[in-house]
Amino acid sequence: MGKLFGTDGIRGVVGENLTAELAYRVGQAVAVTLAEEKGRQPLITIGMDTRISSDMLEGALIAGIASRWRRKNLASILLTLVFMCVLLIGSMRLSSVEESQMEAMLQQIALQLEGQIRSLYPPAIWIAEAMVQGKLEGLLLFLGLSLGCFLVFLEILQHFYGRICGLLSAREAKGNYRMERLQAKSVMRSLVEREWRRYFSSAIYVTNTLAGEVLMVLLAVAVPVVGKESVDRIIGIPGVVDRALPILLGALAVMMPLTACSISMEGKQWWMMQTLPIRRRDMIWSKVILQLLVALPFYLVSEAVLLAALGPGWADALSLLVVPWAYILFGARVGIAINEKLPVFNWDSEVRVVKQSSSTFVTMLAVMAVAVVPVVILFVAPDFPVYGVHGAVVAVLAGATLLMEACGRNA
Repeated sequence: MGKLFGTDGIRGVVGENLTAELAYRVGQAVAVTLAEEKGRQPLITIGMDTRISSDMLEGALIAGIASRWRRKNLASILLTLVFMCVLLIGSMRLSSVEESQMEAMLQQIALQLEGQIRSLYPPAIWIAEAMVQGKLEGLLLFLGLSLGCFLVFLEILQHFYGRICGLLSAREAKGNYRMERLQAKSVMRSLVEREWRRYFSSAIYVTNTLAGEVLMVLLAVAVPVVGKESVDRIIGIPGVVDRALPILLGALAVMMPLTACSISMEGKQWWMMQTLPIRRRDMIWSKVILQLLVALPFYLVSEAVLLAALGPGWADALSLLVVPWAYILFGARVGIAINEKLPVFNWDSEVRVVKQSSSTFVTMLAVMAVAVVPVVILFVAPDFPVYGVHGAVVAVLAGATLLMEACGRNA
């Protein structure tokens, strides 16, 4: 370990002595050391070069730093979003790499992973050789080792099982409660603040439902930075930016709206909300308002970048402003409507609700449908006026949103 640290930093061979585990531990040490020196959580800047292993080491370093921060949940959310942006930008950069270079890079990554797996967990090589090369002895060694480890684990567990159960069920009592001045708030404000706290308490919830908004900002930045033609090549549809940019922005913003699983996220406590003296409409709209508040900063940044960089005329500017917001409002309302019909309350993991629920899948299909149809019309009928399609999209989305609201009031 000492050989890795020198005047030029930490150096080594990736996959051998420079691993993701090492980067994770270095991140933990950096976070703890700087917090002790500064007396607070410091601002840490992470940079990297263009080597293939940079993304892996950066992600491990971010995870290590976030695990030692006081507000590690918020830090994990922010750093995960940053890492997501880095991966997306890296993937766009790799799209310009030639096929032979890509094949060589993938072979290098495969060799590095194989070497790391061999050093960390040799039994994985036994089962791989058994499956690929048909070596029966490798399979028998793997099964024998796995069964032996399992029996040893059971033998140890039976001696400490009672104590483990007691520790898991114990709760730490905190004495840092402070009485603050009571404030009168409206029902809607209280509900929105409750939704806000619930949303940002879950890293899985935030990072998965904010992916679309992040993509919207990246698209808005990519148009002036790399040019419309380059963005067209990345998307794979020539001329799509010129004709359908507002539709793309809006569809990305609600690619996975948080309302699609906001009711399900209440879990087994949903009955408590239903017993409160609160109108159902207020509960529903508190979740819709949260979606609008979360999407608003990304919407404003995207619009500011495009309006400043492109300098569009009044008609183009109106389309850029109105169409994406119509999609955001529609996505927020359709997500809650679908989640009301397809709720999942009996869950043990948030992943089951956020990533695997039927309401999330159906909502994504609905948003995709209202985005794909107008794009197809714009390219199948190129003589059809672009502003006419944009206006029709806004009218349909607004009508659908009002219809869902009217049906919700009558429910």
